[in-house]
Amino acid sequence: MTAPNTPAEPNEPVTAPTEAPDAPPAGAVVKKRHFRRTRAFFAPVGRLLGKIPHPPWRSKRGILIILLLFAGFGSVATMGGVAAVSFSETPGFCGM
Repeated sequence: MTAPNTPAEPNEPVTAPTEAPDAPPAGAVVKKRHFRRTRAFFAPVGRLLGKIPHPPWRSKRGILIILLLFAGFGSVATMGGVAAVSFSETPGFCGM
């Protein structure tokens, strides 16, 4: 915004601008961009994943692929956790 008008003489009232210069026209719908920095941070990943051919995510095959990916990552995380806990209960872990 611009600074308010300065009075020429000390007795004149200070007037504020009536309209902001960057304001959209009245009645216009303004599209807000949410998470601008986050989108910019993950943009390279999105471009890389966009090059991989896949079925539409909302189709039956797409939902099956998503479920298989989640199950696969979940099983890998579970196996890793079990291995870490089983190792932490051995005497070799305590002697480190």
